[in-house]
Amino acid sequence: MEDQMRQLLAACIDTTPVPAGSLPDIDLYMDQVLALLGERLHTGPEEKPLTKTMVNNYTKQKLLPKPAGKKYTPEHLKMLVLLQCLKRSLSLEEIRRLLAAEGLAASPEGYDRERVAARYRDFEQYYLKPRPVTAAVATTAVKRIIWGMFQKMVLVAVIS
Repeated sequence: MEDQMRQLLAACIDTTPVPAGSLPDIDLYMDQVLALLGERLHTGPEEKPLTKTMVNNYTKQKLLPKPAGKKYTPEHLKMLVLLQCLKRSLSLEEIRRLLAAEGLAASPEGYDRERVAARYRDFEQYYLKPRPVTAAVATTAVKRIIWGMFQKMVLVAVIS
């Protein structure tokens, strides 16, 4: 019974926020970026979904280059996923230093496409690596499930 519960909980845990294969290879407008990434990166009640203000703030703080025209490139999307995941554990200043050390500092010209792709592959491999289901992981999974159910209940109540 306990093994079945662990398997069920492991199946409920989304290990990769956004696989590279599910990201479009075209430039997107802000509204499209938010529609694609906003809820996908929202993992629970303690974390806010990606917003226009957050994206603009990342740009102002030079963590993300300005969009090309008003469009965000596939590299912008990957970096937004990385930024959202990194900020769960690091301050924005720590993230800035980490990105600079990895050669991913934002520049007016944009990102080195190959370098971003390589770091995103590393990120995916880390998140796809099988991990044992510990009590902490199980608790997080249960919180996510309950949060999702709560959101649906609120939506139903609002619609009714």
